[in-house]
Amino acid sequence: MEEEIKVKSVSEYLNLAYQTIKNADKDGSSQIFWFRGEGSTKWETPIVPSICRVLASMFKSVKDDLFNSHNLKKVEEVISSDFLRQSLPYIITKGIENTGWNRYFLMQHYKMKTRLLD
Repeated sequence: MEEEIKVKSVSEYLNLAYQTIKNADKDGSSQIFWFRGEGSTKWETPIVPSICRVLASMFKSVKDDLFNSHNLKKVEEVISSDFLRQSLPYIITKGIENTGWNRYFLMQHYKMKTRLLD
């Protein structure tokens, strides 16, 4: 079991992350690292996109077999089209390039439920 490391500053955290990645590269393992803002021993939120957390709890109360990728995609399409309809004037006036990715990141930024990890 790995020892928990207490980091006291942002620069210490960045240095530790850099050294961890650098050491992994040295041993030839092609590992992919993901970082999150919560400590690994006391997660308050699971590593699940916010749209899945909300929909899973909603569908569990109705019927388990309703929570599937097809229904998830339908709900996400409704949220996305509603966001586009309401945000288009803002996107245009702010000169933001109107691409799917830009809208998706704006949705995440404004706390809309998406499949992006929080």
